[in-house]
Amino acid sequence: MDLDTAKFMLQVLEFVVVGSCSVYVYIANKNRVTNERITEMETGLEEKIDGHGERIAHLEAHAEQAPTHGDLGDLYTEVNKVNQQVSAQGGKLDSIDATVRMILSRITEKGLK
Repeated sequence: MDLDTAKFMLQVLEFVVVGSCSVYVYIANKNRVTNERITEMETGLEEKIDGHGERIAHLEAHAEQAPTHGDLGDLYTEVNKVNQQVSAQGGKLDSIDATVRMILSRITEKGLK
């Protein structure tokens, strides 16, 4: 092998080695950046999930104190009782109104004799 061929072969070998190293460095950096982004996303999601856990615990604590369907049923029954009483009072007031109007009508017709 002559000197020019050996020199050419060394240049080709150098090109292949540098190219291989460049590809390796590119892939390694790409993986490193990707892993960093995934780690940041995981950290952010963990913080959000922790916040949601606290909120859910807070809501569950307050839900235990909330009125149940039975409580609301009892309240509905009481409201209906009050509604019946108010209706009865309204009927009584209507009869009182009719009586007062009749008295005023008679007074207007005959005067205060």
